[in-house]
Amino acid sequence: MHLRVQAVLKEFLSRFEGVRRSMYLDNRSLVTTGIGFMLPSLGEAGRLHWRHPAGRAAGPEELAAEWSRVTGRWPPVEGASPLLITPGEVDRVFASQVRARELILKAVFPAWESYPADAQLGMLAHSWLAASRGSIEGWQGGDYVKAVRERRWDDAGGLSLWGAIRDPAQPRQAERRDGMLKMFHNATVVQGAIQRGAGVWMPADTLFYPDDAFAIQGIELVPVMDGPARS
Repeated sequence: MHLRVQAVLKEFLSRFEGVRRSMYLDNRSLVTTGIGFMLPSLGEAGRLHWRHPAGRAAGPEELAAEWSRVTGRWPPVEGASPLLITPGEVDRVFASQVRARELILKAVFPAWESYPADAQLGMLAHSWLAASRGSIEGWQGGDYVKAVRERRWDDAGGLSLWGAIRDPAQPRQAERRDGMLKMFHNATVVQGAIQRGAGVWMPADTLFYPDDAFAIQGIELVPVMDGPARS
């Protein structure tokens, strides 16, 4: 993975997933914590280090009680939680999840290391929803994988979107959509520069997001496509 991708990914996801140190139910009734970390079972929750707000470590019975409390509430109710993970634990789990997703992406896309940094960022952002190899390979009937392998980055950006952000009903969903489309379009601009022999000015390992790569001065850039594809 290129430099800065993980740090910018964390900032991007934190804006839209939030950073929650307690367990809660997301809008699909799935137990979640941290930056959108899914906890499919009590056993998975037990892999994290839970503490009481005063700092005392939580025991297995206390964790089980909190799990039961959270899973028994829908819609979720905001309020003080008896158990929290530390900010350091949020960072640790986030880094672990990025590593796990990158391994999957490398297996699906053998050319991963050569992809523009903005493409890696967009693909990792997409992987927060499609986290398994099967879900990535089956996304949009396989068209997303084909677009990535062919380095059709604008197409891949459009295909990476899911229902809630493809046709967003809320401003924050629109912001998330626009951010992801910019990542992939930046990759299109960088890919075009490299193909024209201008990679010294726009190397693949430079991350441009949240800036617009097309606006970078000092080189004439021409968009490869008219706009992002939509499925």
